[in-house]
Amino acid sequence: MKKWILFVSIWIMMSGFAPEMSEDWSYSCDTGESEEVFSEKDRYIVVCGTAGVPEEVVSLSPQGEVEWTHDVKGVVQPVFEKNGERLWMVSEAREEGLDYIVDMATGESDASVTFDFPSDILINDRTFMKAANGKLHVFAGENWYAMEQTGERAFTFTGNEQLLPDLSVDKDSYYVADDGAFSEDPNIYKVDEEGEVLWKKRAALDELPLFTDDYVWFTEPFQGTFHTVDPYSGDTISEQEGDFYHRLLLKQPLMMENHLFTSSELYQLSVDGEVEWKTEVSPYRLEEYIDDNDLEGDQWLLQERTIASRETFRLFSQNVYFYNEQNKEIAALVKLYDDGSFAWTNRELPKIDYTEVVNDAIVAAGEGYVSSLNQNGEITDSHPVNGEVKQLLKEDAGVLTVTSDAIARLSVTSGEAGETEDYLPVSSQAMDEKQTVDRSKVWHVQFNTAISPETAVKNIAVVNENGEAMRVDKTFSEDGKEMKIRPPQGGYEAGTYAITVHDRIASPEGKLLEEEVYQMFDVD
Repeated sequence: MKKWILFVSIWIMMSGFAPEMSEDWSYSCDTGESEEVFSEKDRYIVVCGTAGVPEEVVSLSPQGEVEWTHDVKGVVQPVFEKNGERLWMVSEAREEGLDYIVDMATGESDASVTFDFPSDILINDRTFMKAANGKLHVFAGENWYAMEQTGERAFTFTGNEQLLPDLSVDKDSYYVADDGAFSEDPNIYKVDEEGEVLWKKRAALDELPLFTDDYVWFTEPFQGTFHTVDPYSGDTISEQEGDFYHRLLLKQPLMMENHLFTSSELYQLSVDGEVEWKTEVSPYRLEEYIDDNDLEGDQWLLQERTIASRETFRLFSQNVYFYNEQNKEIAALVKLYDDGSFAWTNRELPKIDYTEVVNDAIVAAGEGYVSSLNQNGEITDSHPVNGEVKQLLKEDAGVLTVTSDAIARLSVTSGEAGETEDYLPVSSQAMDEKQTVDRSKVWHVQFNTAISPETAVKNIAVVNENGEAMRVDKTFSEDGKEMKIRPPQGGYEAGTYAITVHDRIASPEGKLLEEEVYQMFDVD
């Protein structure tokens, strides 16, 4: 078999630090297990219970000390109002005077009230409830009920056949939508605080939109359409057609995923909905894993994915579930530069449920672990936890982890800096010595076989010593064996750089590069 060798080598991030984690404090519920945690200004509100049934609410200080406790037996679910300093308590027994509101500052309850729900709706732990703008919002079928703090009904809104059980809250308005899977004439609605429709637009949704003061974005997965809409009029600004199942991930920057079973593409969009770049992020070197483990290649699915973002990079994780192997799952954590090109992929973590970026450290969490990684994708520290991580809340210089067993506050520090060479990838190929070049240097990357331009564009990059991708121009020879890399407009500034080649790069036949390589250079 012809060996595929890269003649100019490349791949590096130059931040030489090793993030470390330390536990500041932990708290375990006296009654039942920790079910959920809400973070509000200078306190944490912990819901303790058993098998999803709440029994006690506890307020913790930022240092993990108990401020107050409140018995909530008989309450369907404590409903937290962010920035409202209130917990709404809805009784499962729909009898007069059993509902009430708790002051989060003191843990004391106001006078009992009776929320004016219709007698024919079922209130239980599966009922969607959300507190916002001083009201309690409850969804049941095609109806949305808004309750005042006095218990009186502020308004009832009725959609078409079935509303999505969710609510997006703006300053003085709301977004709701009919469930596109159940409604024959589904719409998205913008509604004022009195329950009056400001505008509606026909759309079949399975999740609510993202929005800012200037734009509303939503996807129609059943038709493969992405919309950008004016928030004041509801008029369409732009539409994008797609082939797969869309879901919105982030609004700053605007990120969307095209996902269907075993395929995934990330899109970065401009605020008016134009595609800035897209990158295929299907599982990394999965065919090799399947061959090495004698698995059936067509018996796997992509499952949970997470995303986090910073100005210069995007962090994306995906889990692969093999349903021919009991409980067999593998995960990949991918770092992309802000132009959509790959920086690295880490496949050493177990199933990933959460990712966060704390200062310059990357934090990933899943069942049994919380790990920190440096900007090169190396695992630098791990903290064991008992069981599944239910929540990972980002804090100043740390994270809050929530499991059934305990809530723990972990500080994340930079740790000691290492030598830059400690962060280079292990490679069997010889690396050329670092070169000093002029600011207008044009690089030629040569291969001994043709490569696929589609994969090469996203897998070859030039990065500076801060790990930022340079805006360079990449062109290919007609035979596909050479890439020419022209400098950024105006040339390189003085400093240290690396040309990088990720091992996702492939030949037209799909043969992957065997290893990641790099070439460092200085510009005086």
